[in-house]
Amino acid sequence: MNSYSDKFGYYSIGNYCTYSKLEAIELHQKLDIHPEWHFNDFVFGNFDWTAEPKETLKELYAIRAKQIRGKYDYLVLWYSSGSDSQNILNTFIDNDIRLDEIASFWALEGDNNYHSHFNREIYEYAIPNALKIIDKDKSIKHRVVDLTRFILDIYSDKNFKHDFLYHSNSMFSPNNATKSFFREKIDDYKKIIDSGKSLCFIHGADKPRIFLENGRYCLKFIDLIDTCVNNRTMQLARPWEHDEFFYWSADLPQMIAKQAHIVKNYLRGDSINLLDFDSGARGKSFGAIEKNGKTLYLTSEAVQRLIYGFSTQLIKPSNFAFSERDSWFWSNSQQIDQAELYKNGIKKLETVLPKYWYSDESDFYKGIKGCVSPAYWLEK
Repeated sequence: MNSYSDKFGYYSIGNYCTYSKLEAIELHQKLDIHPEWHFNDFVFGNFDWTAEPKETLKELYAIRAKQIRGKYDYLVLWYSSGSDSQNILNTFIDNDIRLDEIASFWALEGDNNYHSHFNREIYEYAIPNALKIIDKDKSIKHRVVDLTRFILDIYSDKNFKHDFLYHSNSMFSPNNATKSFFREKIDDYKKIIDSGKSLCFIHGADKPRIFLENGRYCLKFIDLIDTCVNNRTMQLARPWEHDEFFYWSADLPQMIAKQAHIVKNYLRGDSINLLDFDSGARGKSFGAIEKNGKTLYLTSEAVQRLIYGFSTQLIKPSNFAFSERDSWFWSNSQQIDQAELYKNGIKKLETVLPKYWYSDESDFYKGIKGCVSPAYWLEK
């Protein structure tokens, strides 16, 4: 294991540790020892989560941005225009903290459609928003990475046919697998790294996950973050690769605690708006209340307004393996060999994954069951 990679989470099965959830599941089957997911356990386990920090969230966001700026020479923000990355961008700009690059990715060459599921949010929101910023500060670089060639190259490699299953923990889609290749395949990044400068990717992971257990609210972390840093990056642990989760970082647990307490205070308060809640299964990890014998769950949009002051609603993929974002990949006969390699890998996963590990035991394609950290209590 490696201290750099460990901060993004790892699994233990008895005395054995791995970054790969699939390997952990295989060992669970073999040894009958349930995997435990560790996410900055030492720091978070010794932090007092019951005390709400005195600083405002905006002050803490600025502290976090300055922390990251002070550690690296060249900062790249991966920007989708969703609320998490939008808040990071606002924090850097509003506090006059230098950001070197705003970057997004799409699959325009593959889709040939600016308004497809994947490309629309970049074309209609991310690019215009970034260009407004850059119009005011020409020192900031703007980049849109097209994933099409990355995906085709990766899935042309027959040696990769099952490897990608061990590189992801929650999202196995082709577009997700490509992200660990950016620094070795994008020439500008290679040149910066070869010059001896430290280049860091900033990721908008993640919003606080709040649970009501035995009448008390607690915070937990969930292993659904491989869309930012996947297992290949963690396994390689190359010293010139740097990533930072802006929010879920052991460098500033006070920021996570403040977010969590703001959500908890709303759930405990007298100004509840029932329109902020959903009784269905859209999401059950942002907080809940009991109302008239029913459990109501706080929506993602409501959490965004509480912790960022605004909300966005981008379209999320509905399938962990065959994402709408990659529909061009398996609908075009020109890349049938690459698509078959991927499909065969997913068939392999369906064969080896026990139903216990299905998020929904009746439907493999609803995804893999999440692993969670210990409960960090917000109330005594």
